[in-house]
Amino acid sequence: MHHDDSYSLNDDIDYNPLTKQAQSSHIPSYYQIDTSAIYKSWIFYGVVLLLVFAVVLSILLGSTLIVVLVRQSSPIISKPKNIIFMVGDGFGPASQTFARVASGNGSLALDDYFVGTSRTYSSDSTVTDSAAGATAFACGLKSYNGAIGVDPQGKPCGTILEAALQKGMKTGLISTTFLSDATPASFSAHAGLRSSVQEIAKQQIVDLTNFVVGDKKYALDVMLGGGRCYIAGKAQSDFTSCRTDDFEGIKESKALGYNFISNREDLLKVDSLPIMGLFADKKMRYNIDRTENDPEPTLLEMVKKGIGLLSKSNPDGFFLVIEGARIDHAGHSNDISAQVREVFHYNEVFKYVSEWANENKETLVVSTADHETGGLTLGRAVDGVSLYTFNYTVALNVNKSTEVMATDIMSKLNQGSSFNDTVKSVLISNGLSSPISDFEVYIAQSTQDVRSNVTALMLGLGEIINRRVRVGFSTVAHTGVDVNVYSAGVQSEKFKGNQENTALGNKIAAMMDFDLKAITEKLNE
Repeated sequence: MHHDDSYSLNDDIDYNPLTKQAQSSHIPSYYQIDTSAIYKSWIFYGVVLLLVFAVVLSILLGSTLIVVLVRQSSPIISKPKNIIFMVGDGFGPASQTFARVASGNGSLALDDYFVGTSRTYSSDSTVTDSAAGATAFACGLKSYNGAIGVDPQGKPCGTILEAALQKGMKTGLISTTFLSDATPASFSAHAGLRSSVQEIAKQQIVDLTNFVVGDKKYALDVMLGGGRCYIAGKAQSDFTSCRTDDFEGIKESKALGYNFISNREDLLKVDSLPIMGLFADKKMRYNIDRTENDPEPTLLEMVKKGIGLLSKSNPDGFFLVIEGARIDHAGHSNDISAQVREVFHYNEVFKYVSEWANENKETLVVSTADHETGGLTLGRAVDGVSLYTFNYTVALNVNKSTEVMATDIMSKLNQGSSFNDTVKSVLISNGLSSPISDFEVYIAQSTQDVRSNVTALMLGLGEIINRRVRVGFSTVAHTGVDVNVYSAGVQSEKFKGNQENTALGNKIAAMMDFDLKAITEKLNE
């Protein structure tokens, strides 16, 4: 029988039951497997894999060592050296949105540092005022509307600025309104009513020195803003005085060592602390009303000077309060054109401060509002017609505040000009496109008897502009909405989420080891 070399699975295989292996001696050579070669290949690849594993492990261990060494050489900062607390007075979320859209940039510097929101109500009302709002920040407790650094029973409460003084930190107040007004006052004075501006101004210069450590004669290193008439005494003749007592604030301040200045040119020149710069009798000008070579500095110029001097050769750090006060005033006047300029500028100030803090690496910046003002709504029905838009360009074309325009109109009326013609000419000359209809003039006149009321005329002019912009204001007072919180620098993550306004001050006190209770006890001895 013919036999060939063809292979069958059932042929020529002897099975060894002891080794459980098939004997393949009769299998043709081209079917035989070289097991020794496979064994050698596995050894080779195993060695290679071990070498690769060893290299990867050494890299990981080396990276870990580098991270450890870096952390040892650059320790994580657990608490800031400097605190910058910013308040956009009356700055609500809708004002932020309007400014963002009107900027044409798609975003503001503030947007990158949005971390949360703050609940604004006071101890006695669902809608706070600036005094109770700032007291919540300063003392870390809710108090009644009108309270300046006092608790609901009217007793002084220790503030984080006073605590900073006791720690030997430098301190400062910068605002575009008078420094004895609600927001700066609540950090630096104690009064049952916010209207006690003369007493508050005196406390800021005299009484606050009780918390100074060392041989300093004065308390606040930086005082920049308005309110000159509340500090200037009756005896001096250089400035208007609003005081009814015998306190000579400017004279007292100079005796304590202050560099007293009253204009932008002198501010830019001053190069040492302490400085007291009072640039207006009461409120400083709106940004929309500033003139070329304006004698008043901008908020940004005051902030740059303040931070520059406070951070100079300062091992103990500083605590600085910055207030963009006129956002609130424009809200009270329902003046969208003035307000958006104030928000633009406040955003520029925040941009500078946050960039400075990021470069400094030892500073915490917190920015918020005490409340919203005006109840601004973006998009409104006009004469029964609702459109899904608002015309921000109309607001940007207006180049004066309703405050300035109303004053100008009132002056012309007192000289015998007609109301109709005067309103039309003033509005057109200040950026509102013609024609101004008779109905719009009627709106300005119908608010109240505007011939004897500048405030009423301001509101009437504002309503003409707001109808064209298609925005609405629900009130000339404050509203109770939550407001935004922004934070940059060291420990900025602590301010995330929705929180009570009191939490902002309490978080700062905790991270800085400020003993507000001890200061409160000292105030009430």
